[in-house]
Amino acid sequence: MLVTSVSRNNIIMSYVMSTVLKALVQVAILISVAILLGMQASNITAVGLVVTFFAEALLAIGLSAFFTMVGILSADPNVQLAVMSFISLPLLFASNSLFPINSMPVWLQYITKINPLTYANDIARQTLLGLTGINPSAIDFTVLGSFAAVFSIISVLLSLRFLSK
Repeated sequence: MLVTSVSRNNIIMSYVMSTVLKALVQVAILISVAILLGMQASNITAVGLVVTFFAEALLAIGLSAFFTMVGILSADPNVQLAVMSFISLPLLFASNSLFPINSMPVWLQYITKINPLTYANDIARQTLLGLTGINPSAIDFTVLGSFAAVFSIISVLLSLRFLSK
């Protein structure tokens, strides 16, 4: 990677985008399996699918850029895997993926409101299931876009600093 003529930011962002593509394929598989297992498909529209995929892409960009940032900062590749494992499950459990927010303890509700997974779930529930969200979609997209932008910028800046040696 250090001897290629391609710029460091292109390397980092192409790695992030390949991860996003894999994540979107997984989202398509999960939605298909959910429909096959009996999810109500009457509320699903083409626009709803596009909106959901866009929200999941923003989430994947942010998470992939974050984990890439961790990989750049660590000398050992196993550290990145350990951090990914250490963060993934708490992100899942501290979101509205498994439990409604109003049935969580108050301290966990605060954590849930800063968790980007909560906002991606909110958009998916609104667009695929036709449910009322905890936030308007504009707020959800603002949070997810900010999350993706901040960690993408940080990972590119770190790549410029640490991968140029």
